[in-house]
Amino acid sequence: MSRQVEANKYISSSYHACTNLVKGLRWVHFSDKPGQGKGVKINKKRVHSKSWDFMGWLVKEDGNLFGDNRYCRLCLVREQQHENPTVSKIYGTSLGTGSGNWLQHAAKEHQDYNLNDEDAGSEKKQQKLMPWLTKLKNDLPCSSQWEFNRDLGVMICRDLLPFELADKPGFSEVIKKNCQFPVPTASSLSSTVLTDIYSSVKASVIQVLKNMTAATIMMDGWTDKYNALPYFAVRLRLSTIISWKYHSAAC
Repeated sequence: MSRQVEANKYISSSYHACTNLVKGLRWVHFSDKPGQGKGVKINKKRVHSKSWDFMGWLVKEDGNLFGDNRYCRLCLVREQQHENPTVSKIYGTSLGTGSGNWLQHAAKEHQDYNLNDEDAGSEKKQQKLMPWLTKLKNDLPCSSQWEFNRDLGVMICRDLLPFELADKPGFSEVIKKNCQFPVPTASSLSSTVLTDIYSSVKASVIQVLKNMTAATIMMDGWTDKYNALPYFAVRLRLSTIISWKYHSAAC
């Protein structure tokens, strides 16, 4: 009986300690890292993503940094308002994680948060992609690592290949031997690069739809037996008033 009492006391003390820790945490912008004077030096050209509005440092009540990862401000606010807050439910990543992964997290876990920035397909983002798209349409070689990553992403999407292809040693050796650019990681391709490709395709489809004269909509739905995830597909076949050519789009 005494062991049960001691166990209950331990659980209770652990619960209160975790609750007090979460309640006492404070989120600060990534440029205001504690112990760095006026803040860390940043490259202003790279500070354009909406993710910097909610990914930053966590500071404890004593003023010390809570780990070296960057944490989600939205998760912190949610947990601090929760009756049973938990530190493990606050999304955090290492410093090398790309902003595309952070935006995916916000879109999945915080759907009410406005992600209408250039990473989500804004006009400014399309202007940045335009030179690369022009090269892609005219079969011109890439001239930078940024363009090479997106060319590789298009190849993977067109051939329905897994992004893990980029991490295979054989593929990496062939690229290293015949190309001046290193192979990006599968994680980079499936996040930031895929987001850019999606934005480009979406803009092209919207442009075609503006000249639509007639269309047929087909729908389908199924459930992934492995992950038990539901899917809903829409296929659109249409003709345009300009060329009277048939187009087909699916999502």
